[in-house]
Amino acid sequence: MMRLLQHHVMTPIPRKDSVRTPKKAVERIVLQPNVVDSLFQQLHLPARVCGGLLFGHHEGHELHIVLASSAGSPEWYAQPTRSVLAVDTRFALGWAEAVSAVWGGHVDWCGNWTIHPTTQWPSDKWAREQFATGHQQGLFDEFHLLLLAGWRDGSAEFLAYLEDHNGNPATVPVSLGAGSPASLPAPFTP
Repeated sequence: MMRLLQHHVMTPIPRKDSVRTPKKAVERIVLQPNVVDSLFQQLHLPARVCGGLLFGHHEGHELHIVLASSAGSPEWYAQPTRSVLAVDTRFALGWAEAVSAVWGGHVDWCGNWTIHPTTQWPSDKWAREQFATGHQQGLFDEFHLLLLAGWRDGSAEFLAYLEDHNGNPATVPVSLGAGSPASLPAPFTP
């Protein structure tokens, strides 16, 4: 919650546990089954601007994503064609507060997810543009990611972008946590 609160309030907030071991560089993203299911359901919805928040925790060089929220109600946004990264501040802070209360601060906001408006796998150019936009907004860095989901060759695919040690976007492998389906087929269309 603290990272999301700091992002929206733009004020450094000291942590009561600020004397903790620094996070290690993220080398792999692990999606828990409920996150895979949530994003898979989003891929089956009619094409539209689609994105939301991610919550997780670091374990060594892995970032475990345990929750993926929506971006809230479309009526909350002034523009019907909002950015895929736009999330209502009140909604985001409410999620962060609830997650912090349930997990006692062990799980925190760790980035955003998005699906290209066509639901198909996005081009690298589009993905990097989204990362650059979010990076400029302070959403993404070496520990806070952009997770992409989309259909590629008849199956759901996931890819994450984080900032590398030179400040550039870098892809990070995404794996499905234990209990996730082995394959995520696209819907049948005759």
